Amino acid sequence: IFEELEDYIGSRKTLDTLWKDLMRQYEGVPKNPVRNTPIENAPNIEITLGAIAADSIYAQMIDLIFTVTPLVTARAVNSDFQPAAGPLQRFVDWVAVNESNARHACDHTALDDVHFGTGAYYIPWVENVKKTRTAQIIESRPHIFSVPIEDLIVPGGAFENIRELPFVAIRFYPNKSDLEKFSRMRGIDIKEFKPCATKEWIRSARELIGRTHDGQVIRRGTIYETFDIYLQYDIDDDGIDEELFVVYDRTSQKIGYCGFAPNDHLPLEVCRYQLRSHLFYGIGVLE
Repeated sequence: IFEELEDYIGSRKTLDTLWKDLMRQYEGVPKNPVRNTPIENAPNIEITLGAIAADSIYAQMIDLIFTVTPLVTARAVNSDFQPAAGPLQRFVDWVAVNESNARHACDHTALDDVHFGTGAYYIPWVENVKKTRTAQIIESRPHIFSVPIEDLIVPGGAFENIRELPFVAIRFYPNKSDLEKFSRMRGIDIKEFKPCATKEWIRSARELIGRTHDGQVIRRGTIYETFDIYLQYDIDDDGIDEELFVVYDRTSQKIGYCGFAPNDHLPLEVCRYQLRSHLFYGIGVLE
């Protein structure tokens, strides 16, 4: 896991550099802070033509998806199921709008898709418990999260179909409290996990260009860099790969959990603005 993860992160270094430059272009931050040609301290303004084009297409994309009513349509495949179609449609309408977080996730994934050419959704089954003065509220449902594209790690040179990849990792930055909660709820052994020095440089660039930062990064030793890894590996030497789920801490290089994949299929969906033929990552408007 250590060798493959570091190899896949390193194989994307040139693409990461491009994404960082595209973020700068979108915000209109000049490439060079000071310009001394043709005269000293010359005007140094970057026109955000890419942002103008990207914002227009992003607005069209959101409008195209969410002005359709209903967002998801339930249809009976034959007459035997016709009586169930109506109740199922009402259920789907409620889940799509109120329970799934589809709209909020799409806002961010569509931006990544237009800006960088690739966007990703992570759709796990979540269970939340809230305590109030009068009641304990338990929620249990699939929930759609938008994954920052720099935090989705796949093999270098991978093809576009994420379900055929033998190794897919999602990066998270939990704090100590988050890890302790995951340890109780998911059975993760965190005793040997170690805090990381800082966040990955593309995430840091997002925050820097956005003129904000995560206070936990300033307080060294308070955040961790962990990966949820979905991989295929033959653990019993029978010639058939098992589908596994691993929680891995990059700083300590320790595994906190290893077991069979919890879902029937990979809980990830990926979209591209413009395909690069036979490659995983796409081409965005700014590029």
